Amino acid sequence: MKKASLPWLVINMAITADGKICGPRASTNTPPDARMARFSSAADHRRLLRIRSTCDAVISGRKTVEADRVDLGPGSTYWQQRRVRQGLSPFNKRIVISSSGKIQPTCHVYQYPFSPLLIATTDAGLERSRPVAQTTDWIQAHSFGKTHVNLHALLAWLGAHWQVHRVVAEGGGELNDALFR
Repeated sequence: MKKASLPWLVINMAITADGKICGPRASTNTPPDARMARFSSAADHRRLLRIRSTCDAVISGRKTVEADRVDLGPGSTYWQQRRVRQGLSPFNKRIVISSSGKIQPTCHVYQYPFSPLLIATTDAGLERSRPVAQTTDWIQAHSFGKTHVNLHALLAWLGAHWQVHRVVAEGGGELNDALFR
């Protein structure tokens, strides 16, 4: 039996010179999961879109997409056309990882049906995420483990079911740590 090949994985993150990827905002009333400092620049954002323009899919963690107004999409028409010139579809696929399955349905990423969105969760989290996935045909929820999302299984699934060859991870510390393990 031939072993399934995994998509090429790229990790994109903004990091300070002293190794910080996020930190508390000025307000202590902000929920802990949403306390992220902004220190990336316009050039960093263009780099993010340039990297996305070469990938079939974008993976991010639930806390990251809930902390900011992101849609995990390709950006403006310029970036969509760039994707097409490279032989890709104009819009990348999107994956949000949530082991708990807790999803804020009003979150920005769940409001834009321009491309398929997968909620990658666990057996226990599947029941929690199912209501969001059942509201539309462009959001799916799948389990990739009993208590933690098995990222190897997720990447294999993306290759086999969504024909993903190259994926960029734009997570925070938890996702990036898990990808290195």
